[in-house]
Amino acid sequence: MVKKIEMTNEQILKKAIKKAVEGGYEHGKLLLKNYKKWKWYIEKMRYSIIFSHSFAKAYWGSKLEYEFKDRIRDNGTQEIVWEKFTPSWIYHQHKMLDEVQAGRNPLKYLEKFL
Repeated sequence: MVKKIEMTNEQILKKAIKKAVEGGYEHGKLLLKNYKKWKWYIEKMRYSIIFSHSFAKAYWGSKLEYEFKDRIRDNGTQEIVWEKFTPSWIYHQHKMLDEVQAGRNPLKYLEKFL
């Protein structure tokens, strides 16, 4: 059995910023260049960083994600209540907000996509 090594919040954040920089996140270049100097700021402001539009666009891109809401009718058949296409960065920001609302760490959601 292979045991998965858990990353710390700091490791996840640093790798996520690197990935976003590769996707065009300009602010992240400054954060990574001066990481040791800015570590206190980055840790304190991590939610502001990961929930910013510029970070999310660079991290996930603008590919469209299909979303829908369905329900089961009384007769057992499925009904689509609504459906839409959403840019990936918005879709995943909403998923991270769901994590926060559920009392979970949104950095762990980011970790899945590193």
